[in-house]
Amino acid sequence: MRALSIIQILLFFAVSFYLVYKGIILTEYLVFGVIFGLLIHWSLTNKGNKNIVNIKPLSASFRVLLYDVYLVTLLIRGFLEGFSQDLTFLCVILVGLIILDYFVEG
Repeated sequence: MRALSIIQILLFFAVSFYLVYKGIILTEYLVFGVIFGLLIHWSLTNKGNKNIVNIKPLSASFRVLLYDVYLVTLLIRGFLEGFSQDLTFLCVILVGLIILDYFVEG
């Protein structure tokens, strides 16, 4: 395993822990976030490929899938409750992590 892959996995765990521990990801929005996050990941990242079920755990594609779910959940929460500076900052961080995992493929 490369050092960059380890860094990406540590970033993934840190962001996931922060979002869940602080209560930023709420279950009411997570239900719709999972549905729309899967659709976005399937249509954009996999480009309509049926191999979304063949994603290996903790691979770059797996992390991008969960980042998509987190991002959609935060966007839904932002549109319903209003965007705060913290929520907007977290959305920007998630977009940056998606770009990092998508282009580096660690």
